Amino acid sequence: MLQQFNFTNYRSFRDDTSLDLTAANITEFEDTVVTEGREKILPVIAIYGANASGKSNVLSALQEMCFCVKYSHLLVKEDINDGGLATDSHMKLKMEDFYSPFRFDSKSVNEPTEFEVYFTDFNGKTVNYGFSIDKDGVSEEWLFITSKSRGSVPKQMIRRNRDENILEFSGIPKKMEENLKIAVRPRPECLVLSLGPVLSIKPLESVYSWFKSLRFIDYGNILNQLKVNAVVPAGLSEDEKLRSRLTAYLASFDNSIIGVSAEKIKDENGNTKLKIDILHRTVDGNGAVPLPLDDESDGTKKMFSLFGYLESLMSSGSVIVIDELNAKLHPLLVRHLLTMFIDKTKNPNHAQLIFTCHDAWLMKARILRRDEIWFTEKDNCGLSNLYSLVDFVDEDGYKIRKDADYEKNYLLGKYGAIPVLESLDMFAERIRGE
Repeated sequence: MLQQFNFTNYRSFRDDTSLDLTAANITEFEDTVVTEGREKILPVIAIYGANASGKSNVLSALQEMCFCVKYSHLLVKEDINDGGLATDSHMKLKMEDFYSPFRFDSKSVNEPTEFEVYFTDFNGKTVNYGFSIDKDGVSEEWLFITSKSRGSVPKQMIRRNRDENILEFSGIPKKMEENLKIAVRPRPECLVLSLGPVLSIKPLESVYSWFKSLRFIDYGNILNQLKVNAVVPAGLSEDEKLRSRLTAYLASFDNSIIGVSAEKIKDENGNTKLKIDILHRTVDGNGAVPLPLDDESDGTKKMFSLFGYLESLMSSGSVIVIDELNAKLHPLLVRHLLTMFIDKTKNPNHAQLIFTCHDAWLMKARILRRDEIWFTEKDNCGLSNLYSLVDFVDEDGYKIRKDADYEKNYLLGKYGAIPVLESLDMFAERIRGE
């Protein structure tokens, strides 16, 4: 489970920023908090804020970190022999694909971007991994792993510092250590962790696999949404039990749905494609009418596309990150989705959901804890700030009580993170001909 994500100098966030998923010492909904070792961790985080305040940049920062971990070994300079490391992809990557600093001041634009995470891996070990990256490559990289045994202390596996010419490893077989150094030294743009699966180094493969398991969906981007909507669970046409689970899932929010049909057919060019129909109950209850998936509502198509992700996540206990979760979904349906993560009987493997949202009704629904509600706000200089409701202090110097009307207070601007609305005089001027 993800415990904390820290980042600095990324897009609209210039200063140190932390998204903390460890539970605060508060009393509401204590039964939804997950205990792993010494930590109590939250299953859900909701991020609110005005348009262009930085909400998406928080999610993008985590996605950028995963992107660097998974693909930095594919960034090959023209004057360097990659040794075959990039042969598994045709991606053409440049340094700017890995480096997006805050650009609105002359200092930060040339300083490193830093990412850091704390999480529990799939073996129950606590991992602290991070790196700093700039236009010249990786300036620092570190990895600490703590065994799940009681009393264990963090063990440093990677220590890398470009300015101090440090490249050290621990807990890695000597032969593999030399291979790593040979691979990394001529490649300042490559993360050590990226080479774990390439060189079959098991201690690094385990950490890498956690990053690889994270899923990101952007429903605020129409092109990305179309791509996501086209995702179909593997084996849908062959696996009757899978179709049965999908039917139950869809029927949980639309009780007219009684089945799913998936058939492989040939198109006019002889190519195989999957024909998917959603079966709806007839009015008289004596039959079913197939409706092509493409003809379903946008909300139903969105929920259909989420099914494969959710089933995989609930099985693996990984993290899904969704931008604009509430787009084209009724508030009660969003609440329905949140209960899948909050209810431990439905989520026994402790999958986590991090999402952005504009729907303040969820605050009123009393389903989220104060430490699960976060806000982003941008100042007049273009600097974004991230903070949680549980840490927010009002104008009188008091923290927010658990019995406060979160929705009302938020919309009144008492927590910040709302649009500053000014009169749209430009339209009146045009009408007047000024």
